Amino acid sequence: NMGAVQLLVDKATLLPVHVQEQLLDYADFLLERHGIVPAETEEEELDEETKALLQERSADFKANRDKAVSAEKVIQELKAKYQK
Repeated sequence: NMGAVQLLVDKATLLPVHVQEQLLDYADFLLERHGIVPAETEEEELDEETKALLQERSADFKANRDKAVSAEKVIQELKAKYQK
């Protein structure tokens, strides 16, 4: 329904950029949840700040493995929070 799509776009443009990014993440989540695979998307290159953050998190994880939370636990918590 193009009317609904246009309403969504109109409302999304009113949101701050950081909320628009959350909306995009949620749209990706919904596509995945419903088994919809969008046409090929281009690989996004990570910027240096993101690479540094990931390296820092990796080093922290390796130094504190005993405090790590399993992926399964994180997934369960996300499903409990968002699947209603």
